[in-house]
Amino acid sequence: MTRPLLTFGDLVELAPSGTDLFTTVRCPGSRQRLHGSGLLVAAVLAAAATIDAELVPASMHTTFLRAGRPAEPVELAVDRLHDGRTSRTRGVVMRQGGVAIATSTIRLVDPHDDQGWHRSCTPEVDAEAGVPELAALADLSLLDGFDVRAAALPADGRRIIHPCWIRHQSVLPDDALLHVCVVAFVTDLGVSGSARPPGTPLRDRLGPVTLDHSLWFHRPARADDWLLITADSLSEAGSRAVARGEVSTASGSLVASFTQQAMVVPARGHP
Repeated sequence: MTRPLLTFGDLVELAPSGTDLFTTVRCPGSRQRLHGSGLLVAAVLAAAATIDAELVPASMHTTFLRAGRPAEPVELAVDRLHDGRTSRTRGVVMRQGGVAIATSTIRLVDPHDDQGWHRSCTPEVDAEAGVPELAALADLSLLDGFDVRAAALPADGRRIIHPCWIRHQSVLPDDALLHVCVVAFVTDLGVSGSARPPGTPLRDRLGPVTLDHSLWFHRPARADDWLLITADSLSEAGSRAVARGEVSTASGSLVASFTQQAMVVPARGHP
């Protein structure tokens, strides 16, 4: 027996369509394309649905191959790559019309409460003092059910994408996989824009298209508590920009880390 398939709020829903096969009933998108954040969640749900134990993702590595069409369902085929004693690894291929639009490899492990060691992250502005008006992500309809606040106060007073505080407005069920899905979801929002070099105007951060997204889950956290999302540019060259980011709790516990590569057209004045 496989784990019951979960939905992700009103944004993502999958239906079984065969052995280790699933089809999206709902997946968020704009008029032009599906949102990568929804595909990340869909891949996690599909992978978890093929496992008969209460395991949670430890890592996932996703490559976006083509823009998904929002009017068509996505077919997800899960490959059981490895079933170990303490972990399982699944490959997920997402297709539309028989053509692959994204692939993801997900390792799932037993949940644990061992906090271990982590590097601390100290925000400029704590969650209660965060400024919603300065948070660019607050405009996203995808985050209608969330509180979003800027976690820094730019000297020029302009709006910023990261760092930001995010918290689900409603109390969520005590389901570890659901909270992991929220973390995966928010690590894709605005990150391609934050991959642009420092000083790039906000209007020039809106065009990059995500190519690859790698995410590591370090310890559990509740998504209905404040989460600090950071993302900083590492490099831009060859029409590719790379950002590295972290997810932390209000108490400073490191929840997840991620990297994302995006395809960009460099803005004038930047290499």
